[in-house]
Amino acid sequence: MIWKSLALLASLIAFGGGLVNTSAPATIQAAPAAQATFDPTQYTDLATFDGDVDFTMTSRSYSDYMQSFTIVCNDSGSNNYVFGNYEEGEHYYPLTFFYDVKKADGSTETRASKAELQSSQFTYDGLGLDYAAAESFTTYADLYLGAGESIDYATMRLTNIFYVQVSGTTEKVFTVDYSKNYYMHNATLKSGAKVNLHLSDFMPSFKLKEVYSFNNYTSIIVDYSCTSDEMFKQLSSKYNEGDNKAKIEAGTYSIRMRLNNLTNTSLRVIGKDGTADLRVIRGTTVISMGHTGTFRFLIADVKVKDIVAFDLVNASLYGDIWSNEKNVVITRTGLNWRFGAIHFTTDGGAVAAPVNFGLIMVFVILGVALLYTGGTLGLYFYQKNKFKNDEFNRVNTKRFVRSALIAGSFILLWTAEILVLVGRSTAFKNSLIVFNPLDVFIVVLSIILIIFTGYYIKFAIGKFKDNKAKRESARLKLSESVSDDGVVNTESKPTEAAK
Repeated sequence: MIWKSLALLASLIAFGGGLVNTSAPATIQAAPAAQATFDPTQYTDLATFDGDVDFTMTSRSYSDYMQSFTIVCNDSGSNNYVFGNYEEGEHYYPLTFFYDVKKADGSTETRASKAELQSSQFTYDGLGLDYAAAESFTTYADLYLGAGESIDYATMRLTNIFYVQVSGTTEKVFTVDYSKNYYMHNATLKSGAKVNLHLSDFMPSFKLKEVYSFNNYTSIIVDYSCTSDEMFKQLSSKYNEGDNKAKIEAGTYSIRMRLNNLTNTSLRVIGKDGTADLRVIRGTTVISMGHTGTFRFLIADVKVKDIVAFDLVNASLYGDIWSNEKNVVITRTGLNWRFGAIHFTTDGGAVAAPVNFGLIMVFVILGVALLYTGGTLGLYFYQKNKFKNDEFNRVNTKRFVRSALIAGSFILLWTAEILVLVGRSTAFKNSLIVFNPLDVFIVVLSIILIIFTGYYIKFAIGKFKDNKAKRESARLKLSESVSDDGVVNTESKPTEAAK
């Protein structure tokens, strides 16, 4: 039965994860773009063709490795445009940013980076009421930097913008004119982008702590510290509005800190060789944050080897004012700060070698099995030697082995249950709401242990009743052998033959 239990555990380990469909891996640029040349003669200034189209920067943020801009393109006229076509083929023209980088040595160079497709329905991003049913279009420029580099927002230029011709009356026909490539420049800086926010002001520390593996699942564990509440006090006008500040200081209100809009955030695992595996988050929209804490992200079928970094791509930190008495958010106090990526690395950039949790389970279970086997064999020979001349307590080898196997299976199953519960509450305690392979173990093992426990309860009740009956029988025999005056009767009753 022990071996059947081990076989069950092995089959569960093999079964533990092929139940989740995840997006296919994707390689993402994770280093500064190469030097490029912007030739304005190859493009047409859109402002000279259509004065109703412009673009603004609504927020800016940066870190030691990335500068991010939130860019909103507006069309107050009647024209329609494609802002980057991502369909492979003759007209593959992704929206591209050209920008000037000031390097650490003081020199300046122009670079180019491609924008990510924002549409979830089409292979292009569009603008215009007829073509895209939208008067504005939002995109993000997440531009990687080298040490000591910075980007001047005023040098940002957008290219691969194409005019869409509209014809027909009852049924409109759209034709994209790829013969003329437009570009936009001279962005307007909105109030939210006046300050270029640094990630370390919100998260002073963030690092890749550990990596665990279990079958085809990888659990990536990262530590962080967060001061978003202090930045909220500085950047939110709601903090000093009314009696909010006084109530926060009194403890009646508090400032919540969260990772927000997670359905727009992706997880990116980066290997030592530069390869990356990008996954979309589904199901979870927010994660609460404390001043210090740990995130755990459980990902299936990670193709990256030698993990050195982990990114939260398109991450939004969020703060609002919360009423601790009524357990409700104070309306219109929410504030988002977007960062292109939160980049978690190990100390010194070392490879985070994965700890194989399945292997740990196997070794622990085998260790317990060996200890139990050794103890059981010792007990067997001890009892066999002790009761070798006692015909009532002499060891029945077949019965002893059967009982030992049942008890051993029970102990091993409890060992496995404890291991998966510990793993589920620590290394595989996922911060996102997704399938967890250890849940299969917990359910199956719990059912088996309930059956086993029922068996032992039944055995204990039977043993208790047997012992009670033996005690009662012994008491009756004792009563029969003692006369009313307390004298013990030692004479045997005469048999019929004697009579």
